[in-house]
Amino acid sequence: MLKKYFGLFLGVLTLALLSLSSIYPHLVDVFYFRYVFQGIRLVYDYTLGFLPFPMVYILFFLLVYYIAYHLRKVYAQWEKSEWLKSSGRA
Repeated sequence: MLKKYFGLFLGVLTLALLSLSSIYPHLVDVFYFRYVFQGIRLVYDYTLGFLPFPMVYILFFLLVYYIAYHLRKVYAQWEKSEWLKSSGRA
């Protein structure tokens, strides 16, 4: 039952947070910069901040790997397709 309405719950929560943030923008600003951003910055500084190369290289490698992985899957499905076999090309 919980899984069935989980998306609905997240949608209602999002709308509630949106309406609260439009009523109290200062509260959102203070919460983000004092807690959320500081937490992200702390994790980044003590993990990825010690790398001897920029993070953009890791992100670029992951993007290239992701694209290549999905292109291989698409090519494998294309090779197995009935259209290719019926056209006489395989």
